[in-house]
Amino acid sequence: GVLLPRPMLRTATISLLAALSSLLSVAAAAHAPRPPTPSRIKLTQNFREAAALSAKLADPATPQQRKKVAVIGGGLSGLACAKYLSDAGHTPLVLEARDV
Repeated sequence: GVLLPRPMLRTATISLLAALSSLLSVAAAAHAPRPPTPSRIKLTQNFREAAALSAKLADPATPQQRKKVAVIGGGLSGLACAKYLSDAGHTPLVLEARDV
């Protein structure tokens, strides 16, 4: 082990405790109960449009409708897009500038 002078040890301990505290608060927020869904949400235009689009994605594409699609960027949005395209029966190709 490494022996640290007492002031450095105190600073390292405080930093470690602060990091643990922030991790615990993030974990607690992640498990917080969701607010209840409004009773009339299914009557909104936004909900109806989203439900119609979700239904279209639920039906896989026929062989004539399948497309090869390039997704530029392998970040969270690009990967989510590729997943939805794949679920819809298409063949996504994710292009990323970085070596991953």
